[in-house]
Amino acid sequence: KTSLDVFVDDEDDNAPYVNGTGSTDVIISFNRTKGATFGALFVFDRDLTTIFPKDQSHNRYVETLLNNDTWVKETFDIKSTFNERKSPYGGVRESVRDYQLVLKKNLCVTENRSVYLDYQVNDATYPGLDGTVLLRFNVTILPVIIHFANITHKFTVSRRASVYAKVGSICVENCLQFDGFSVTYQLEVPDRNTSADPLSCYSAISITQAPDGKWGMLYVNNSEALRSPSCQDLLYIVVAQEGLTQQEASTQIQITLDGSMKSCRASRCCLVQKTDNKKSVSLPEA
Repeated sequence: KTSLDVFVDDEDDNAPYVNGTGSTDVIISFNRTKGATFGALFVFDRDLTTIFPKDQSHNRYVETLLNNDTWVKETFDIKSTFNERKSPYGGVRESVRDYQLVLKKNLCVTENRSVYLDYQVNDATYPGLDGTVLLRFNVTILPVIIHFANITHKFTVSRRASVYAKVGSICVENCLQFDGFSVTYQLEVPDRNTSADPLSCYSAISITQAPDGKWGMLYVNNSEALRSPSCQDLLYIVVAQEGLTQQEASTQIQITLDGSMKSCRASRCCLVQKTDNKKSVSLPEA
């Protein structure tokens, strides 16, 4: 004969608890988009498992955001997910609720403040104060500074490059982590009073927004300008601008034109061959 120990837990035998700490620090910087989630706090309960109908399980808990600050209520929400694990205490199954902070709107890049959110979780079936767990999210919002990591960027393009050929990409520092706001890029001539002839050389290169909205993509805009002997290495200014606040940053880009494209007059090599009655005649230069 073998004896088996059977543990029967009534639904109000165990209070909800946190494993370790009931608070977490959240830093919001580059990801400022609506719907983004931050932090994670867990509440455990050995009286509940996911076998219970989801609606009934959720109705057993009364959850309340305790902050009265209007800005906090308009900006943040708390969401929870409901899972199950095997408890280290006696091996019984227990529920695990994962609470996360959620942005209800996009945050401006200039937003700079620290706030806290107290969130009360109460097990309505457990009598007494032990049925309540208090969670806290300590939130720090850092401003985003739009700037380039380097003062000058250098690119090389062949004089034989065709129109729309890619020259290179450029972006402000940390641009790949940006979410919830956009940065646009413009290409400018260092001296706007430049005369017409040199100004035509600057039409060789242009810039457009990358599909992900984070990069500026340099491309060949005028292949004839690339081939012109009068156009030498080019220096531009790239201006990056954040969409909402119009915050700006700028950097220089230097374009080196690779290869030589001599004109016919300069090289004296453009001889056009005509054949008439099997006689070859070389036409003189214009």
